Order: sequence, then structure tokens, then C-alpha cells
Amino acid sequence: MPPTQGALALVSTESGPPPAVGKDFGAPAAHGAAPDGVPPDHSRWVAGFVWAALEVAAGRRPIAQLVRWSSDEVRGALRQRRVLALRAHGTPVPVGPAGPGSVARPRILSVRSCAPCPGVIESSVIVADGKRIRAVAVRVEEPAGRRQVTALEIG
Repeated sequence: MPPTQGALALVSTESGPPPAVGKDFGAPAAHGAAPDGVPPDHSRWVAGFVWAALEVAAGRRPIAQLVRWSSDEVRGALRQRRVLALRAHGTPVPVGPAGPGSVARPRILSVRSCAPCPGVIESSVIVADGKRIRAVAVRVEEPAGRRQVTALEIG
């Protein structure tokens, strides 16, 4: 499906580089297969969403790119984090060797998922962004056959 105007294609790399991933990213479950009810491409999709959401929260990406993939509540929380980041820095948070306030791009270390009920997948994502390691919890539901993040907690 082609990306819609202003929306981010989370599985495609057309909109920029894919999230950097650790060696254990996307590794199969311990028993050698994906958990029951979790689509095989779910980990990559969640990694792309979390990567984009962290960039939105830091003020480096417009929130409009996540409209198709997130609920109003998730966008509201990201908008609030974005405002706080911009207020703290005065501009979007710089990336890389841009100076003392710069931060590294997020690096997805692992994604673990389970399906607590049909049509719902919950994932925990471990992210490294510079000197910090964060945990991100994501709940994805599929209303009308389309993935949508209905809960996002960034640690």
C-alpha cells in the first residue's frame, strides 16, 4: 500500500534510513517461532513506529507523519513531550556531533511481543538513545484491518 500524503510509511525505507538495530533485534522467540497471534513483520513495524515516535517527541519529526498509525491519545502524549523538548532546547533537539546538547539517533535493541487477545498485540521495546537505555511499551490494535497504536509509554 503506498504511503498517504503526510503519513510515514513505517515498513518502507523510502522516507529515510531505517532504525538502527541491535544484534538481537527481531530475533525469534526462544522456542524458534513467532509468538502465537503475532504477525512475522510486527517487530519491524513496531520498531519503525517507536523510532519515529521518539523523533516526534524530540521535535525532529512532524507529528503529522504518525496520524494514520496512532490514536488521538497517543498523539496528544507525543505532542506534550514534543512541546517540553522544544521548550527545554528552544529548537528541535540536535542529533549527533552538533554540540553539547546533541543526542544520538535512537537505536532499537530489541522488540518482544505477545497477543493477549485477538486483534491486539502488546510489545516491549528496548531503545538506546545516546547515553540512556529506555523501555517503551506499545499496544497495537487493528480496527478495520489497519494497525493503530492505542497506547505508548516511553520510559
